[in-house]
Amino acid sequence: MRLTGLVLLPFLSCSTLLVSGQSARSDHENVQAGDRTEKSGGEPRHVRFASDYNWVQTPTSPSALSAGTNSITLAPCPRGLTITDPDIGAPTQYVYIAGPGSPEAVLVMGGTVQKGGSSCTINIRTAYQHGAGYKIGSASGGIKEASEDALFQVEPYGFGYRRRQGGLVVVDALGSPYKAYAPIYVEGSNQQIEFSGGVLECYVSNQDCFITGDGQKSVRYTNIAVTGLRARPMAIGNTGSMIYDQANKSTFRNIGTVFSSTKATFGHYVTICDDQAFTLDGLQQFDGNNLRTDAAFVGSAIYAPGPFNICSANGWITHVDLTLDCHGNGVDWNSGNNLRISDSVIQGWSQFGLRGGLKRGGYANIEWQNVYEESGRCPNPVGNIGSAGVIQQGGVFKQSGGIGPQGRMPQFSNNGQIIYQYWIIMHHPSYGDSLPLPAGYARSDGKSAVTVNWAPDGRGGADQYKILRKTWERTGDKAPLTVQENFS
Repeated sequence: MRLTGLVLLPFLSCSTLLVSGQSARSDHENVQAGDRTEKSGGEPRHVRFASDYNWVQTPTSPSALSAGTNSITLAPCPRGLTITDPDIGAPTQYVYIAGPGSPEAVLVMGGTVQKGGSSCTINIRTAYQHGAGYKIGSASGGIKEASEDALFQVEPYGFGYRRRQGGLVVVDALGSPYKAYAPIYVEGSNQQIEFSGGVLECYVSNQDCFITGDGQKSVRYTNIAVTGLRARPMAIGNTGSMIYDQANKSTFRNIGTVFSSTKATFGHYVTICDDQAFTLDGLQQFDGNNLRTDAAFVGSAIYAPGPFNICSANGWITHVDLTLDCHGNGVDWNSGNNLRISDSVIQGWSQFGLRGGLKRGGYANIEWQNVYEESGRCPNPVGNIGSAGVIQQGGVFKQSGGIGPQGRMPQFSNNGQIIYQYWIIMHHPSYGDSLPLPAGYARSDGKSAVTVNWAPDGRGGADQYKILRKTWERTGDKAPLTVQENFS
C-alpha cells in the first residue's frame, strides 16, 4: 500500500502519522508469525490470524516421493501442525503436495512433531509419485493450523476432548483466497472462527469443505461459533457441503457463497448431523448456480439428513435469504427432531421450499414464523411434476404470519378448453389404497391423449398406481376431490 498524500487517522496516536512518499504497511504485514499471539507481558492472547499459518516448504528428505507410504522431514516444523495429541490421539489434518507429479491432498497419519520446533517428520500415504523439487504445504490455507494453535485449556480440570478448547481464529483478507484442498476440521470447543475479509475456495470434490467437530461424535465438541464465512465452490459437479456441522451447539452467523465463474457447485450449503442446538442466523448466496441441480442430484441450501438417533438435529434458522433462482431446494429437515424457521425468505426453488417430518423416524415438529415463500415458475429437474411449498411427512407443522406456503401444480397439456384435474392413488399390497393425491391439470380438446406425470413412492412400497380424472365445470374454485363426486 502506498499513500500519496498526508493522511491523519484521528483514532490512532500521533505516532501513526503517515507521510506522502513513504511505503506504509499495516501492523499485520510487519509482524512475523507468532508475534500477534503474545501480550506485552508474554501472556498468550490465543488470537491467531490464518494468513500467518499458510506454510509451504520444499523438502530434501526425501528428495522425491514414491506412491505409497512416505516419511518427510520438515524444517522448521510448521506451527499448528498437530500430529499427536495426548488427549485425543491426533486431530484430522491434511497437507497439500504439488510440483512434479499430480497434485494431491493427503492425510497426516503420524510422525514426530514438535510444533514450531527446528524440524519434525510426518508420515503420509500418497497416491502419486512426486519428483525432486516437490512442494508441501497447508491444505487449508492456514485455517486448520491456526485453529489448532489457538487451542488452550479453558477449564482447570477435565480430560480428553474437554482439554481442546478456546481461541479466536481470524481468517483475514491478507491470506485470501484460502484454498481448501481437503476438508477443514474445527476440533475444539468454545472456539470462534471469524472471517474478516477472507474468502474460502473449496477444491474438495464430493466431500464436505468446512467441518465443525471431528465428523464422528457430536458430543466431543461444543459451542463453536463461525461468523462471516464466504465460500466459493471450485469443483464442478460436487455434491459435498460447504459446511458440515457435527458438533453440539454450533452457531453460524452471516454466512454465504461467492460467485463461481466455472459453475462449480456445492451439494448443500449447510448440512447438520446430530447437533442438539444448531443455530443459523443469516445465510445468503451470491449466485443460485452454486447449488448442484440436475436430474441426478438436487441439493438443498440447508440439509439435515437424519435418520433419527444417528443424526438427530434440533435447529433454529433465522434471517436467511434463500432466493435460489431455480437452483436447488430450500430446507430439507429429516433429522426427526424439532426445527424453527423465522423471519426469512425462501423462494425460487426447484422442488420444494421446505420438507420435513417423520420419514426417517423421530418426533419432529416444525414451526414456521413470519416466512415469505414464493415458488416462482421454476422447472423441476426430474420432470413435469410441479413443486411444493411445504412437504410434511408426518409430525406437526405450525405456521404463523408471513406469506405462503405455496407450490406449483404441473400442467400436462394445453390444446383445448376442457380443464381436467388429476389425482394419483398409490396402492400398497398390505395396506391398500392411499388417499387421492393431487397430480396436476390439463387443458384438453377432449380427444388427444394426455400424459400424466407424478413422483413415485419415495419408500418403494407401492406396487401400482391409479389415476383419477375430474372435469372442472368452471364454477367456483378447483376444489379437492371428494368421494361423492364422479370421476373417470
